[in-house]
Amino acid sequence: MKPLALAIASLGVYSASLSAYADTSPEKIEVTGSRIKRVDAETASPVEVVTRADIAKSGSATVADALRTITANAGSFSENWTNSFSPGASGISLRGLGQKSTLVLINGRRAPNYGFAQNLSDTYFDLNSLPASAIERVEVLKDGASAIYGSDAIAGVVNVILRQDFKGLEVSAEQGISDENDLPESHVSITGGLGTLSENGYNVLASLDYFKRTGITYADRAFTRDSDTSSKPGGAFGWSNTGTYRTGTYTRVAMANCPFGTATVDAAKFGAGYSGTACMYNPAEYQNAFPDTERINFFSHGTFNLGSSLQAFGEVFGSHTSTQQTFTPGAISTSGSSTRYDPTTGGVAVIDTRLPVGNAANPYSTPARFGYTFFDVGPRSADITTDAYRLLGGLKGSLKTWDWEFALTSGQSKSKQEQYNRINAIALQKAIADGSYNFLNPTKEQADALRLNLHREATSKLYTADANIRGDLFSLPAGAVGAVFGVDFRREQLDDVPDQWLTGGYVLGQGATETHGSRNVGAGFFEFAIPVLKTVEIGLAGRGDKYSDFGSAFSPSAKIKFTPMKELAFRASWGKGFRAPTLAENSQSNSTYFTTITDTTPPAGHPELKNKSFNIAGVLVGNPDLKAEKSTTVNFGIVAQPVKAIDFTVDYYRIKQKDLVGTDSLSYILAHENDAQYAGQVVRDATTGQVLYISNKYRNLEYVQTSGIDITANWRLGQVGPAKLSTKFDWNYLIDWKTPPAAGADAVNYAGNDGWGSVFHRNQGKLKINWDAPVWSVSLGINYLDGYNHLDPVTDSDGNVVQDHVNAYITTDIFTSYNVTKALQATFSIQNIENRNPPYDASYSAGYETYDYNLRGRYYRLGVNYKF
Repeated sequence: MKPLALAIASLGVYSASLSAYADTSPEKIEVTGSRIKRVDAETASPVEVVTRADIAKSGSATVADALRTITANAGSFSENWTNSFSPGASGISLRGLGQKSTLVLINGRRAPNYGFAQNLSDTYFDLNSLPASAIERVEVLKDGASAIYGSDAIAGVVNVILRQDFKGLEVSAEQGISDENDLPESHVSITGGLGTLSENGYNVLASLDYFKRTGITYADRAFTRDSDTSSKPGGAFGWSNTGTYRTGTYTRVAMANCPFGTATVDAAKFGAGYSGTACMYNPAEYQNAFPDTERINFFSHGTFNLGSSLQAFGEVFGSHTSTQQTFTPGAISTSGSSTRYDPTTGGVAVIDTRLPVGNAANPYSTPARFGYTFFDVGPRSADITTDAYRLLGGLKGSLKTWDWEFALTSGQSKSKQEQYNRINAIALQKAIADGSYNFLNPTKEQADALRLNLHREATSKLYTADANIRGDLFSLPAGAVGAVFGVDFRREQLDDVPDQWLTGGYVLGQGATETHGSRNVGAGFFEFAIPVLKTVEIGLAGRGDKYSDFGSAFSPSAKIKFTPMKELAFRASWGKGFRAPTLAENSQSNSTYFTTITDTTPPAGHPELKNKSFNIAGVLVGNPDLKAEKSTTVNFGIVAQPVKAIDFTVDYYRIKQKDLVGTDSLSYILAHENDAQYAGQVVRDATTGQVLYISNKYRNLEYVQTSGIDITANWRLGQVGPAKLSTKFDWNYLIDWKTPPAAGADAVNYAGNDGWGSVFHRNQGKLKINWDAPVWSVSLGINYLDGYNHLDPVTDSDGNVVQDHVNAYITTDIFTSYNVTKALQATFSIQNIENRNPPYDASYSAGYETYDYNLRGRYYRLGVNYKF
C-alpha cells in the first residue's frame, strides 16, 4: 500500500496522510518544521500545503491573495491598505499575531524584509515579490518553530517552495475583469528549464512573471459611491468641507461661491444640532479601493553535479514592483488649527489657520475659523517602487552516511515613495497671516508656492551563511535515530530615510518614520528524531541565537507522534519561541503619525469636549532596552482515516506570547492621563483643552494568548461520470485571543470581536469541491467569515447603541480548466459569484472593514497555458 500522502498529493492536496508501508523504499523528503528528511509527510506538527493547483483553483491572480485566504491567517495587510506606513506590500499574519510573528522563507531560507515597516514597527517579507509561475507549493507550518528557524516563527512559518528540476518551456497568460467592467488584471509568465541531473548532470530553470492591475476608487462602487451611510445604523454623511466658515460650535456658513465646483450642502447633514450651509465635496473619487500596480518578478535556479556525492546549487531571485495611490487633496479644518511636526521638540506644532481680520476671504470682524480643501494644489498621490533581490550559492554532498549542505546568500529590498501635492505648512501659515494667498480665487503661482513633493527611501539588507549536517546517529530496535546539527550567521540592516521637508517640520498634517539600525546574529541548532517504538516517534530540537543588540535566546521543542494503527495517529508538540525586536523597534527610530481619537475624559472646564473626536498626533520612538518577546506553544491533534475515502485532522493549538513589544493604546493613555504612569504623555492646548498629541515609546508589555481548533477533512467520493469527485474542508474555530489593552490592565478577549487593530473572527472556513477529469475539471469553493461584535458598540449622538454586531460573509467561487490539446490548457474562473458587498460596519468610514474584505465584487478570469 502506498503512503496516503502520495494519493492525496495526486489530487493537489497535502493533508492528513498516515504512515504505511510501500512495496519499494519511498524517497525521503524534508517537510517544513523539521530539517530531518523522512518518508511520512505528516509530521507531529500540522502543516498545510498549498500547491500550484490549489492557487490556480482559488481564482486568485497572485500568491499573496491566495495565501491570505487560508483559515490560519488573520489581520494581514495588502497593498489595498493605502493609508499605511508600509504601502505597496502584502504580508501574512498567522493566528492573528501579526506579520512580524510569521516567518516567511523561500526554499527554506530567509529573504530580506520589505523596507517600509507596517504599523511603524512591523518588518516582514513582501509576498507581492513572489513569481507565481515559479512556485511549486507553499508549506504553511501552523506551529511555533523557533527551535528550527529562530526568530519570528512564533505563529508559524510560510515556506515558499519554488520549482526545480524542470525541463521544457511553459507560457501562460491570464486576463481578469470585474462585473462592473473595470479593475482589469493582466498576468503573463514564461518558465523554461534545461537539462536533467540524471542524464546531463545539471538542471537550470528560469521563470519570469508580469502582472498589471488598473485600480478603482470608492466612486466606482455603489456601496461606497455616495460617501453617505447616514441612512444606515450608525452611519454618517462622509463628504468633506471646503470653503466653509465656522461661526459657532455647530453653525456653518458656506462661501458665496463654493470653490472648484463643490456643492453647497445643508450643514444639518453633519448630525443633530448643526445648522447653516457648507461647501462640501464627495471624496470617493480620490480614495483607492484598489491601487494601480505593476510587477515584474524573476527566479532562476540551477543545480550541477560535481561528482558522485557533490552538487553545487544557486538561485537568483529578483522583483520590481510599483504601486500608484491617490488621496484627497490637502486640507485645513474648521477647528481653526492644524498641526505639523516640530523638530525642536519632537512633538507637534500647532498652526493657527484662522483667517485674520482684514483678510480678503474673511467677511467677519473677528478672526474666522475656516475649512478649506486645496483643489488648487491638486489631489495628493504617491508612487511606490520596490526593487528586491536575493542571490544564493551553495554546495551539498555526502560524507559516508551523512549529508551536508553549505550556502551563502545576499539580499536587498529597496523601496522608494514619491509623494505629490503635499501642503507646505510654514508657507501656509505665512500666507494666511499676510494675506498673500487668495482663498476666494487663488492663482497658479500661489498654489505652486504651497506645493511640496516628497521623497522617502528605505533599504533592507540581509546577508547569511549557513551549514548543516544530517544523518543517522545509531539504530534502535524501532529504527535509526536521525539527527541534524548546524550553524547559521546573518547580518541585518534597515535604513528608512524620510524627506527633509518632513523631518524639518514643513508638511501639513503628515507623519514620518525614520530608522537606522543593523545587527549581527549567530546561531547553532540541533534536532533529533527518535523512533522509541514502531508506533512512537519523539522529536527533540534546540537552537541558541546570539544577537549583537538585545542579547541571547535559547529555543527548545519536543514533539511526539503515536500511530497505534495505520488508520489513526495522535500528535503533540511543545516549544519555546522568541521574536527579536525589529530594527524599527529597538534602534534609532522616530515616528510621528496622525490619527483620530475620542476624548472620553476631558479636563475640568471643558465639558464640550466630552466624547468628541479629534485629529491628533502620536509620537513614537525606538527603545534600545527592549527584550525579545518569548512564547510557549502547544499543539495536540489526531490524524485519522476511518475509511479509505475519508481522512481528517483535528488540532488544538495554544500560543502565549509574553514581553510583547508594543505601545499602550492611545485611548487608554488618554483615559488615564492623570495617572503617574502617563505623566506628561498627553499634551493639550492650554486654551481649548483639546488634545494636540500623545507621546509613546516601544516597551515590553504584558502578553497575548490565543488558542483555537483547526479542522481539515478530505473525502474522495470516487468516479462521477468521467471524473473523480473529491472535497476538501478547512475550518478554524478561535477559542480566545486576549491581551491587556495596556500594561497593568485586565486582559480583554477579542475572539469574535473587533479591536486591537483587527477583527478576530470566531469562525472561518473553506469548502472546496473538485471534479477532475482527464480533459475537463471543475472546482467550486465556498468561503465563510464569521460575523463579529463591536466591543465598543457604535452609538448615536444620544448615546444609544445603533450597531453592536456585523454580519457573517459567505462567497462562492468557481474554477474550470479544459485541456484543448496535450500542450494547451484553457482556464476560466468566477470569484464572488453572488456579487456580494462586504458586510456593513458603521465603525469604518468606508462602511466596511478593509483588512478582510474588498470591493472587487464578482470577478472573471480567463487564462491559457501552453507547454512546449
